[in-house]
Amino acid sequence: MTINHQQIPKKILFFPDLINSEDSGARSARSTLKNLIDLGFEVAVFATDVEKSNNYFQYDSCKLYKIESKMSAVSHFWDIKLLQQFKKIISEFRPDFFFMAGSIQKPSILASFARKAGIKNIFLFYINDYYCAKTYAGLNNGPCFKCIDLGLSQALNNNCIKRDPKLINFYKSLLVMKRLQFEMKNSYKVLGYTKDQIDIYKRIGITNNKCSIINYQFDPNELNNINTKEGDYFLIIGQPILEKGWHTLSEIITNCKSDIKIKIIFKNLEVENNIIKKYKLEKHILNGTITTLRNITERYEIIKYIAESKGMIIPSYYPTTGEFVLLESLVLGKPVLVFNAGAHKELIIHEKNGMVAEIGDFNNFASNIDRINTDSNLLKNISSNAREAAKKIFSQSNNVKLLNVFK
Repeated sequence: MTINHQQIPKKILFFPDLINSEDSGARSARSTLKNLIDLGFEVAVFATDVEKSNNYFQYDSCKLYKIESKMSAVSHFWDIKLLQQFKKIISEFRPDFFFMAGSIQKPSILASFARKAGIKNIFLFYINDYYCAKTYAGLNNGPCFKCIDLGLSQALNNNCIKRDPKLINFYKSLLVMKRLQFEMKNSYKVLGYTKDQIDIYKRIGITNNKCSIINYQFDPNELNNINTKEGDYFLIIGQPILEKGWHTLSEIITNCKSDIKIKIIFKNLEVENNIIKKYKLEKHILNGTITTLRNITERYEIIKYIAESKGMIIPSYYPTTGEFVLLESLVLGKPVLVFNAGAHKELIIHEKNGMVAEIGDFNNFASNIDRINTDSNLLKNISSNAREAAKKIFSQSNNVKLLNVFK
């Protein structure tokens, strides 16, 4: 079946992971949806959580299609119920574009069906999880690209597969990834936020003409009317996992020479105890350098801690697309302290709008913290420049980049 379209405005069937929660992916999806609507497209949303009763979802102009089947890895290859529902949606809504945003988990069979029906497939990955057979498993020493450079078998060779049975889980991951990459290579467009992200697309075989850089799918207006002040602490938040660089924290803090104070927000006491032990942070708590906070679930509370901090420690070690906490910090004029990994290499200019250290250089990272802690002029200048960087990143004209994708 081939669909010919003449509708104006163009129709987009939007397929995110989630859209109705405080999850960063859902927040990105809502920003994407708002941008598409503001640009004049007619949009339908196909997702697992599109109930209008949810307070997060306020786009009454959209058609909503709730996924009826329970998706799994098998859904990438065959899911009769999902396909039947998708065919019905395509027949009813008749989209010009099928826009998949989020992570690798969205079933490739839908992209295959849309492509064969003459619908233009567009991919946008909020995280770079489409090239590593076990996402970011080999990051002890920085970003790992062994699966790209030497083949996906590197996940087995380097013991990246932790879940038993390892061989079955490896082949499941490999097949899903290969199936997805096939559709990416045969798509209309694959979108990214930075040159670094686009370069990874190209390394897995996506041709240059299919790759486009767009604006960050993040709404800075959510931070309007937030009062900021210069606090006496640095803040660390986010997932306490290897790819976020938590294994570097103890050594970085040990190398700091000034009297620093750090607050870390944990999900709950159980997570806090596990992470403190895993990443050897006990001594820093005992000597008073680190203070822990927990059970802070409301976003406005987290934003308040960012707004009243001296700066944000974001030690990510993976090829990040740009964490929300980094974007929020820039909007609020807070110095960010990062390694030159992923999007940070392009967004953060050392000593101008943030402080950047080479991956693995813990002494330099610690020195950057000390300088922000003790040099009020440097802190003031970086804070001002961070706000200016945010204005540039989120300027209204940047939406033209997204508009130009849907030609």
